[in-house]
Formats: sequence, structure tokens, C-alpha cells
Amino acid sequence: MTRSKIAAWFAATLGLGMLIEAEALTVRDLEGGLTPQDLLDGLVVGSGVEVSNLSVSGNPASFGLFGDGADSIGFDSGVLLSSGFVADAVGPNTSSWTGEVTGAAGDGDLDAFFPDGPGSTVDAAVLEFDFVTQGDLLALDLIFASEDYLESVDGFIQDMGWYDAFGIFLDGEALPLIPGEQTGGPLSIFEINRTNHPDLFRDNEGAEFDVEYDGFTAVLGLETEVTPGATHHLKFSVADGGDGYIDSAAFVGNLSTNAPIPRAAEPLQIPTLSVWALGALGALLAALAAPRLSPRRGA
Repeated sequence: MTRSKIAAWFAATLGLGMLIEAEALTVRDLEGGLTPQDLLDGLVVGSGVEVSNLSVSGNPASFGLFGDGADSIGFDSGVLLSSGFVADAVGPNTSSWTGEVTGAAGDGDLDAFFPDGPGSTVDAAVLEFDFVTQGDLLALDLIFASEDYLESVDGFIQDMGWYDAFGIFLDGEALPLIPGEQTGGPLSIFEINRTNHPDLFRDNEGAEFDVEYDGFTAVLGLETEVTPGATHHLKFSVADGGDGYIDSAAFVGNLSTNAPIPRAAEPLQIPTLSVWALGALGALLAALAAPRLSPRRGA
């Protein structure tokens, strides 16, 4: 191939690449015809997880499915929960104060982590269900996003409880959502931001990412131990704290379990023989192994 042909091929390839646009985040909600079962289907992947007693609590517009998110948030598809309306998640970021008053109640499990306790949250969106796994690990991916970034990241706002939170609760206990940490508790703008775990934070004030929220976390992988064959309860909850307007959201998906654990083989049981029995067995084996003599002719 000549240099001129190589240059032409490179230019054409580069031009084609510039024409390929990044996919835009898509969102559908329960008001648009989705059902809670659709949410479950978008959350669980693979086999080995059986779900029952599925329920949602909150405004139907606060629950949905997202897709084509790989280019905008690094997470392709799954379930979206919001303390406002999930439709507002679609980018680009055009406002620092996007929010909706959904009219939903708060969540007591999240209230327990706020300075003033009961009654601290409003506009909660809660998805919960019972499940049984074949494996001993439950895994999922999540992103926490918020319009509270970055204006509200200071001690005064935290002390007043004017911030949103997202929590995952297994059998009533809050799971740790930050990789490497052991203490369970919800995520808010104070756990991951420019100062705390900055490697896990995505600043979107300049609309660098095609999503509405002013900031969000990287994709966080969560793994927790469960008992195979036992019934567990899993709850996802996001809510506004202090005010009912500025919103936050949680992108959740890829919920799965590991492969069924094979049972250990039973040890081979060898009967114990007495000294007499061993001696008799040895004599028998020796007799069988001894050469046999043919009788002589004419004897």
C-alpha cells in the first residue's frame, strides 16, 4: 500500500469515527407502562437467584429502567431509583438544582442514619423483595448520583441533615457500599466527593458526562455473603433529606450469585480388619499366587 493510500485510508477512518456519536442515556418509568416485574428483570442477571414478595413504595415516576448508559455513566443498563423523577436523569446537565416533590413518605431505615433520626427523609423510593440463592455470595453494581453535589458538600449542611441518601439493606442491616469498608451505612454526597475517595467521584458540574446530575460515583461493586437455600430480604432505598426538592438517584444492576457450591465427596470408608483376618487374607492371597504343578504321567 502506497503512502498516499495509507493517508487516504487513515483520513476516511478518522472521519467515520468522528461521525459515530456516543449513545445517550435512555430512561423508562413505571408511569410509562413498565411493571415492578420489569424492574426485577432489569436488575437480576443469570440464574441462581429466586425472588418473591416483590414490592415498590413511592411515586411510580421515581422507578424505572435505564439503558445505553455505558458512554455517559460507565454503566450500561439496570434499575434507576430517584427521590424525584427518573426521567430527569437524562442529560446533559443543564441545571444545578433539578428536583421534584414526589409526595412520597420517607424511609425509617434511612432516617436512622440522619442527625435528627425519625422523620428526617421524604420522597423515598423503595424497592424490596425476598430472595433465595444457590450460591453463598450476592453481588451487584451501583452508582449514586446527586444534584446535592457540589454546593452542599460542607459540614453545615451535613450537621443540619439537608442531604439525600441511598442505602441497601440485607435482612434489615445496612450494607457497606464503599469498596474496602466494613461499616454498613447509606451513601450520600459526604462519603464520596472531591475530597473523600476522589478516585471514585465523577464531577459533572461542567456537563462533561451526558447525565443531568452534578456529580456521581464510579461504578461500585458490592459483594456480600448469604446462606444458600435460605430466604433473605433485600431492600433498596433512596430519599431526600431535609428538603423535598433537590434530588438524588441510584443506578443498580447486575445482581447475581456465584455458581452453586459443590458438596464435598464423602470419605471412603475402609473396614477395620483384625490381626487374625489379615493373616488369613494374606495366606489366601499367597496360595492364589503360588504356581500350580501339573500331575506326572504314569504315577
